[in-house]
Amino acid sequence: MSQTNIEEIPYGCFANSTLKYIELPNTLYRVCSYAFDYTQIEIFDPYVNLKYIEPYGLSNCYNLTIANLSQTIITRLDQKAFYECPSLKDMWMSSKITTVLSRTFANTDIAHIKIPKQLTKLETEAFAYSGFHEFDFSECQLTEIPPKAFYSCHKVQKIILSQSTTIIRANAFADCSVSEIGIYSSLETLEEGCFCNTSNLRSLDLSAASVKTIPKDAFRNSNCGNLDLPLSLITISDFAFANGRVAHISVGSKLESIGLNAFQNCLKLYSINLSQTAIKEIKDFTFDNCYSLSSVSFPVSLETIGIRAFYGCNFPEIHFPPNIKTVSEYAFASISKLKTADLECMDYKIIEKETFANCTSLEVLKISDIKTIKQGAFRNTKLRKTVLQSSINDVYEAAFAGCQYLEHFDMSKTNIKKIYSDTFANCSRLSEFYFSQETAIIDSSAFYGCALKLFKVPKSLQTLGEFALSHLTFLDRIDLTNTRIDTIKTGCFCYSTKLIDIKLPPIAAIEPKAFEGCSNLRIIMLNGTYVKLLPAVCFLNCFRLEKIIFPYKLETIDQQCFAFTNLRKFKAPDTLRTIKKYAFYSSQNLISVSMSTSQIEVIPEGVFLHCTSLTNISMPIMVKSIGLEAFALTNISKFPICQNLNNLGPKCFYGCQSLVHVNLDQSGVSYIPEFCFYNCKKLRKIEFNGYLSEIIFGRFCFSNTGFRSFEFPHITTEVNEGIFSSCIDLVYVDISQVNVNFSSSIFEGCLHLETLMISTSLQELGSRSLVGTALDKFIAPPSLSRIGSGSFGNCRFLREIDLRNSKVSVIPAECFSLCHSLKIIYFNDHITSIGSCAFMQTKLGKIILPQKTFNIERCLFKDCHSLIEVCLSYTSITTIPYQCFAGCKHLKKVLLPESINTIGIESFASTKIKSINLPKTTNLIGSSCFMFCENLKKIDLSATNIEVLPPYLFYNCTNLVEVSLPILLVELDQTCFVGCSSLTVFEYCGYGDHQTTKLPSFVNDEMEIHVKKDFKHKKFFGLQVIKGYYCGTAPDPTPRPTDKYWMMSEEKIEKRSFATFALLSMCIAIVLTYATAFYYITSENRRDGYSLLQ
Repeated sequence: MSQTNIEEIPYGCFANSTLKYIELPNTLYRVCSYAFDYTQIEIFDPYVNLKYIEPYGLSNCYNLTIANLSQTIITRLDQKAFYECPSLKDMWMSSKITTVLSRTFANTDIAHIKIPKQLTKLETEAFAYSGFHEFDFSECQLTEIPPKAFYSCHKVQKIILSQSTTIIRANAFADCSVSEIGIYSSLETLEEGCFCNTSNLRSLDLSAASVKTIPKDAFRNSNCGNLDLPLSLITISDFAFANGRVAHISVGSKLESIGLNAFQNCLKLYSINLSQTAIKEIKDFTFDNCYSLSSVSFPVSLETIGIRAFYGCNFPEIHFPPNIKTVSEYAFASISKLKTADLECMDYKIIEKETFANCTSLEVLKISDIKTIKQGAFRNTKLRKTVLQSSINDVYEAAFAGCQYLEHFDMSKTNIKKIYSDTFANCSRLSEFYFSQETAIIDSSAFYGCALKLFKVPKSLQTLGEFALSHLTFLDRIDLTNTRIDTIKTGCFCYSTKLIDIKLPPIAAIEPKAFEGCSNLRIIMLNGTYVKLLPAVCFLNCFRLEKIIFPYKLETIDQQCFAFTNLRKFKAPDTLRTIKKYAFYSSQNLISVSMSTSQIEVIPEGVFLHCTSLTNISMPIMVKSIGLEAFALTNISKFPICQNLNNLGPKCFYGCQSLVHVNLDQSGVSYIPEFCFYNCKKLRKIEFNGYLSEIIFGRFCFSNTGFRSFEFPHITTEVNEGIFSSCIDLVYVDISQVNVNFSSSIFEGCLHLETLMISTSLQELGSRSLVGTALDKFIAPPSLSRIGSGSFGNCRFLREIDLRNSKVSVIPAECFSLCHSLKIIYFNDHITSIGSCAFMQTKLGKIILPQKTFNIERCLFKDCHSLIEVCLSYTSITTIPYQCFAGCKHLKKVLLPESINTIGIESFASTKIKSINLPKTTNLIGSSCFMFCENLKKIDLSATNIEVLPPYLFYNCTNLVEVSLPILLVELDQTCFVGCSSLTVFEYCGYGDHQTTKLPSFVNDEMEIHVKKDFKHKKFFGLQVIKGYYCGTAPDPTPRPTDKYWMMSEEKIEKRSFATFALLSMCIAIVLTYATAFYYITSENRRDGYSLLQ
């Protein structure tokens, strides 16, 4: 374009183009807005005639590195002219420039630039966000630094202002990284936030300037530690130095005002001298949290110190000037090193709220003519002795609370009428206190936790507030007889643990917790009072309280009133109508209770619970009900007759281990509730009212009692769970006259129960109902239709069970397990199912299961060491379950039905069987099924449909010699015959190709593999075969005739014969089977413990 006469590059001419280089014409006069916006131009070097670069003219030129305006006649750099040119590092400005507008160089990387001498004006944010390192305006005539002129210049280090500069506008240097600023005497005005957030500025000298005001936020969050203020300074505004690092402030005599929060959180400020100033007020939060401020000098003119003005500072003493009239709340609070506060020369009458609170070293306090001490004024200080002057009229809440070194306090010269709540709370060493003779009220918790020993209350006292004298650990006596108190308020004396004697005036009421925890109180005299109610927890934990003389009008004793006391006798006043629950709970020395003359109708829940020494009791004539645990864990031996008694609560005599006799024959009690007499180990007799319409026995009501015999009343209508469980002395029970079922655990654990007379109408035995009893025989009545799980478990003397006449169809899980003496059981013909572990560890020798049985479950005969022979052949069961016969170490013979298809895991483990024949219906056999069958010699699985021989099937069958494999065998596990050290012959009647499958490693080359004549392969499981083995009457896989049942026994049933002989054998077997069955069905005798279907 150099050969053209173009005077203007118009708006957006090259915007967003890939233009990298341009040679401009000599005639170019103006570059309009956005002319080169977002181009890739690298150098901008216009000629002399260029006068204007409009806003955004070269903005967003990311590749622009050089801009040379030195030859141009430009007088003004417009806003954002070079905005967002991050690669721009070198620039020469026109000497004609007088004005720089906002953000002209924002986000450029120019480090140095020569400022034209003609520059007279900067606009807002002129150099904001730029990358300049240094500015020197010393040769310019710049009178004003505009708002945010250098805002966020994060690379600038040094700025020298013009000697003509008179004002620095708001936030001019805010958030910039400048570390050095040169300021001349011409400076007169600073505006708000001008140096705020200057993190690198360490020092600033304003001493030569004529500034009169440090404005709001001027140095807020600044790191300027060394600051020389001008002597002309009159005002320091709000937050001027807040959160800064200024260390020392020295001001001239013209200073009149310091604003709110001016030096708040200046953690490095250690000294300030205001003594020569004319300040009248130090405002709220001025030096708040200046933790290092250890020296401050007040001016004589000072009259007011604001809220938290010096909160958390560090000076050791305060000497106030004489004109002080107001010191506000928290003004000197939390000054941990303050030891002395001299208030004597002050002209104010009120010490405000929390003024010296938490000054933990404050020991010396000099005050005079004070009238009022407000809330918490001296809370948590180190004062040791305090004498109040006569001028003081009020000391408010918590004024001296937590003064743990305060030992002596005297207000006897004052006219104080009320000691407010918490005034001296937790003054743990306060032992001497002298009241004003006009004190009428001691409010709540006023002396909580003090160490008072000398405590003489004035006659004028009318009110003791809640917890007013609680937790006084050294007070042993107090006399209130001459006071005007009419009510002992809630917790008034609670946990005053040394209190032995208290003398009360004729009070009308006592509130809850009044004497709770007074552990040394022995006697309380209430006979001169008008109290009608002893409230809840009133004397709780008064561990040594032995005697109480009741008010003559007493009507009610509330809950836990005397719990954990040392009372030995209780005689209820004639006026007493109500006792609430747990009133005497765990009063373990209480021996005698007399309530016969009282008007009590209800003995409530837990009223004498755990009164372990209580032996004698006389009941109220009018009593109708006894509540939950009312007499539980007491030592009573006999319960007296109560004619009006209709109701007993659950556990009401629980754990009364001395109770022998209970007489209810004249009462209306028809329900013995759950756990009513539980654990009454000596209870042997109870009498019921036979004229009632019914009696119901609740759960565990007589559990673990001492009954030796028990005859259920004929009016019994309901018997619930475990009523006699764990009654180890119970020998005889007669329930024959009662038409009820046995609930679960009804006699569980009755170890000596030998005789049980049951009703002929009994229909159900609940689960675990007779566990552990001493019964030796059980004959089920015809009505019995259900037996619960574990009903006879662990009946160690039980020898015979007769179910022949019953309707029981299911023998449930664990029904007879652990009955180590059980030899005989008679089944009925209704039995269909037998649950898991039903006969585990019994002494049965031989057993035949009934014909209708179709289901048996795991561990049925496990560990029955006496079991020799089992007949299952009449049943229709399909599975021999897990560990069904495991551990039957004398079992030699098991007759299986032809319906069997599954033999479970470990079902015959550790038995004595010698040979095995399984029916052809068998298709699955479980792992470890015959392990440790050391007598086993021969196995014939050839007739089965088994395809897989699982792991450890014959593990450690050391005498096993011969195995006939299933014809459908597909897989043989490597561990199937582990430990079969005598195994020499395998027989196989199938045609399967197992040439490549290897037998387990323990099988040696000397083993014989017998196969059929027409077997096509030379090897079987990797061994050479011997052909010629005959496999029965029909060629595989045609099904063969089967016997009525299949046997596992000492002698293997021979089935290798010709077809004719096989048929003849089958006929003979059928005849013998029916003959045997007919014999047993018609016989009523048992043989050798062998149980027969009748």
